[in-house]
Amino acid sequence: MQQHQQHPSISVVLTSYKRPTLGMQLKCIADQTIPVKSEDIHVIYNSYDERSYPNDNRIKIYELNWNSKFHGRFAIALLCQTEYVLILDDDMFPRSRWVEQCLYSINNFKDGIYGGSGIVLRDQNKYIPHTKVGWNGEHYNYNQEVHLVGHSWFMKTEYLHALWMERPTNWNNGEDIALSYLARKHLGIKSFITPHSLDRMDVWSTNPQMSKEWGMDDNASYKLGNHYEDRNQLISYYSSSENTES
Repeated sequence: MQQHQQHPSISVVLTSYKRPTLGMQLKCIADQTIPVKSEDIHVIYNSYDERSYPNDNRIKIYELNWNSKFHGRFAIALLCQTEYVLILDDDMFPRSRWVEQCLYSINNFKDGIYGGSGIVLRDQNKYIPHTKVGWNGEHYNYNQEVHLVGHSWFMKTEYLHALWMERPTNWNNGEDIALSYLARKHLGIKSFITPHSLDRMDVWSTNPQMSKEWGMDDNASYKLGNHYEDRNQLISYYSSSENTES
């Protein structure tokens, strides 16, 4: 894997909400082998929670007096003017070569939406049962196509509009499901998980110990509401919609 002689422009979108992980994530971005300019980092503060602001005043700040939940960051990401965009959950801490790995995969394997955790459905009309691939699932030393990508997303910025080509049917869940299905349906763009082999952890999408520590607290989305029921319904809806598209 070789770095590009001329680095592409990349935006990063982060969301601060209830977890004090922003500083750690900014450090992970600064440590990437592919540089990201400070002015291309976007930080969203949801609701009125206690806030820790970046020291770099070139970073773009969005302060919301309400919780925009999962879709808000994808709306703000539409403002990004770079060639590529990276969107991270607040419990993801990418290792130093992950952005490099994403770019390498797009340019040398297949263009698409790349992420760190993905789902391969066992039943095309249900979320459960499924096989999980990536940092918290099956580990492969190659790019694995999946039905949907979650936790982190790296793609060409122009693909973001796929999420908004159809009005979301659930504003509380399933933005990852919608993005992968709608990008495949409307743009012909598929979703992939980058290699997560145990002998090359510098290209992983996150530090697994840190993600497990922060991602399993009381703020974890899977512990709230009708998480799995909602996702089953969304898979059924988008699968049916995709299959009946003329």
